[in-house]
Amino acid sequence: MSKNDGSIFQKIDPWINDDDGIREAGGMAKYLYIEGLLYVRRNINGRDGVIPKYALGEIGKDIPARDKHAKTLVRLGLWIDSKDCWEVRNWAKWNKTEDERRALSEQKRASGRKGAHAKWHSADKSEAGCRWCVEKGWVMP
Repeated sequence: MSKNDGSIFQKIDPWINDDDGIREAGGMAKYLYIEGLLYVRRNINGRDGVIPKYALGEIGKDIPARDKHAKTLVRLGLWIDSKDCWEVRNWAKWNKTEDERRALSEQKRASGRKGAHAKWHSADKSEAGCRWCVEKGWVMP
């Protein structure tokens, strides 16, 4: 049973097979690459396209010679080898970074607060501490 609450999905380019590196890597390496994308999505917070090397057993559990295929992904530039992890090439091109997700979340939160103000506050029903009520002069700061 999936633990997905419907709020996260991983986009995969429908033209992934047109990528020279993916085409050259072959089926098993492509499968490992996609499993890597899914791993990063499941563990999104703080990852920004980074796959720890210790996760290879998890993402490659059904892939024979997974070490060989990981090396192929690095050789073809699909994964960038760092000391203890691999970085997925172009992750930030197709996915929001943690900073971008945090900023978007704050923007939505602020919009929600402003919407609540518009719905529930007025000159007669102002609220101390509401920045928009203060801006409109309905309450003193």
